[in-house]
Amino acid sequence: MTYYCLNDILLIMETVLERFKTEYQSWAGMKQRCFNPRCKGYVNYGGSGITICERWRKSFECFLEDMGTKPAIGYHIHRINGDGDYEPGNCVWLEPHEHMRRKHKPTMIKELTRRQQEVYDFIACSELIPTYRDIAAHFGISVKGAYDHVRAIIKKEKLISIPCKARSFSIIKN
Repeated sequence: MTYYCLNDILLIMETVLERFKTEYQSWAGMKQRCFNPRCKGYVNYGGSGITICERWRKSFECFLEDMGTKPAIGYHIHRINGDGDYEPGNCVWLEPHEHMRRKHKPTMIKELTRRQQEVYDFIACSELIPTYRDIAAHFGISVKGAYDHVRAIIKKEKLISIPCKARSFSIIKN
C-alpha cells in the first residue's frame, strides 16, 4: 500500500484542478444555477425545474469523463433540449457565439398584464436585447411607455436589466 503525505495529495489535487480549471468552473457554475436560490441564474434553471443527473451532481470526475475536455478555451456547456436536465446525452460544449444564439429563453410569466407579457415576450425572443426605443417603435408607444412596461416587469422580479440607448440611464435591480 502506498501512503501519501498531505503535501503530495494537495499537489496532485492542485495539478488536476489547474489542468481542468475551465471544465471545473463550468461544472461548479452548473451546480450553482440548479441548486443555489441566491444564484443570479437560479430562476431560469433550478427554479424552473432544471436539475443535474445524480452522477454529475456527486462527482466532477464523472462529469469530466462523460463530457470530455472543452475543445478550446471559451466553450460553454449547453443543454440540447433547453427544457431537459444537465445529463449525458443532453449536453455538449458550444462556442460562445453559438451558445448565446441557442440560449434557453425565459418561461412565460402569468402575473403580468397582456401588454407587459407582450413586451416581455418581445425582449425574450429578440436576438439582441432591445433598447427602450426599439420596444417603443415595435409597439407604437412612447419611450416612457416602454420604460414603464419594463419597470413593471422588473418590479415583478422577472427581468434583471435592459440596456438603454434611448435615454441616459439604465435600469438596475437592487
